[in-house]
Amino acid sequence: MKVLSEAQDGKLPTQYPAFWTEEWLQTAIQELDLRVMPPEKRLAYEMTLAANAYAIQQEQEKVEAARAEGEAIGEARGEARGEARGEARGEARGEAIGEARGEARARAEAEAEKYA
Repeated sequence: MKVLSEAQDGKLPTQYPAFWTEEWLQTAIQELDLRVMPPEKRLAYEMTLAANAYAIQQEQEKVEAARAEGEAIGEARGEARGEARGEARGEARGEAIGEARGEARARAEAEAEKYA
């Protein structure tokens, strides 16, 4: 780790051991890089991080709002379709029942007139 800056300058081969890709080591290297930064550069870095975090938050809020809007639209459309289908089925059933009852009454009246 002492010669990392030299390796980055191209003086040493850039093939690092496999353990260098482990998360804990990357975090430690990043922390060391931050500690040696001048205050102005560190402030700029922190401001960039904050701006990125804010942008990510804004995008997540937009996605969530779009998802909620899409769900509301889908729910309204589904409800309207369901009502239309229900009404159509109800009307068809009502007509069929009404016709059957009407035919039954007509037959009953016809039978009653025969014997009257």
